[in-house]
Order: sequence, then C-alpha cells, then structure tokens
Amino acid sequence: MSDTTGDGQTRLEPFLDNANGRLERARAPFDLTHVVKGNFTYELPYGKGKKWSGSTWMNSILGGWSLSGIMNLESGTPFSIFSNRGTLNRAARSTSTNTASIGKILKGDLEPLVGGLVMTGNGPYFINPSAIGADGRGVGSDGGALFPGQIFFQPTAGTVGNLQRRYFSGPWNFNLDASVMKRIEIRERHKIDLRMDAYNMPNHPSFWAGNETTSNTRFTVTSSTFGKINSTFNSSRVIQLGMYYRF
Repeated sequence: MSDTTGDGQTRLEPFLDNANGRLERARAPFDLTHVVKGNFTYELPYGKGKKWSGSTWMNSILGGWSLSGIMNLESGTPFSIFSNRGTLNRAARSTSTNTASIGKILKGDLEPLVGGLVMTGNGPYFINPSAIGADGRGVGSDGGALFPGQIFFQPTAGTVGNLQRRYFSGPWNFNLDASVMKRIEIRERHKIDLRMDAYNMPNHPSFWAGNETTSNTRFTVTSSTFGKINSTFNSSRVIQLGMYYRF
C-alpha cells in the first residue's frame, strides 16, 4: 500500500486533495498479489556413470540428454477505473487520480464483471461487456438514460469517485520457457552441446490489461475502448537452435 504511484522519475506527485491525503492510499502499481516462479533441470539417467548404461554406441546415442525450464505464474497487474473528470480538482490533475463511482453492487456480483478475462468476437476484455454500453463506454451519456447493466457512474460536482485506485487486478500471467540439450563428449576436456530453446513453449497468450501510469485510456469509463485488451505479456513461441563447443 502506498500514497504515491512511485514508479516514475517524478520528484513530486501532487495529491488530488491536499486536505485529504487518504484519497491517495492504494495498492502500488507494481503490487502482485500472487507470484509463483520455478525452474528445473533433469538429466536423463542413461549413459556412462549414470544409473543405466550400455555399450559405447548406446551411451553415445542415449546418454548426455537433459531437460530444463523456467516457469512463471502471477496474478494480474492492479488497475483503476477512472472518471477522467475534474469534479474536485482541475481535469489535468484528475486524469490519473479521480476514479469513477460504482452503484450498489455486492462484491460477489462485482468480481465476475471486473478484472477477469472475457473473450468476445471483438477481442479479449478485462471488463465484462455486459457492463459496457453499445458505444464501448462504461457510462451512459450525460443526462441520458442508463444502459442495461451499467454499474459505473461519474462522480458529481465537488466530489470524487467512490472506487479506490488500483482496487482491481487484471488477468493472470503464465509463461514457460523450456530447453532440451544433448552433450557429446569428444575428449575429457572437449565437449559439444546441441540444444533447442523454446520461449513461451506452450505458445499460450497471457493477456495484459495494461499499465495505467503509461496510458489510462482503456481504464477510463468515457473511453470508447474501455475495458478492452490490446496487448500480451509475452510474444508468440520462439524456437532457437544452438551449438556450443566447450574446451
């Protein structure tokens, strides 16, 4: 928890309301609730000096193989739902600080609507399309009727939104890099390693809601791209072949 963003080269981050510093208290942008990281290396137990071995030719073919990998699993980055209106302070300062308001809705009913991953015919979203209007925005037009399913609202003049900043988390991120290697021993001090490395081996896209301190467009209820995902944590699978001569 912090009362500042703290991830930019800025000496001063002014409060939205100097008389109420508690408005700034929220999760830090780099806060990840859950992070699981792991790596492994496994040498096949066959070959000279291993649990199983055979003739010189069998050891040369079946020996010297190893598998390795690096895995990362983490919960999504925190994000806010912004109003983008200067209802309490000037608009330029309120852009990345003043949040939207939310109607009376139970937390159990809110979780399926905000922060998950919803695949649609128009691409992935981290806001359920049922809470987005036909024009792509999270609020109806000023003075107009509410659209069906609307849960976000603009704060009234002189007030701020009732949503805490960075209250929600985006979709989870998963990545697995793996390698397979064959070591060929020529002499005691001379070896050749043949290896294949696969980055994002499952070729699985991990969708990223985005960084609100860089661009808050998709987090602002008045944006026509509100809640839409347009980037991923990792690129598509990349396979790299290599040969190393060690001496």
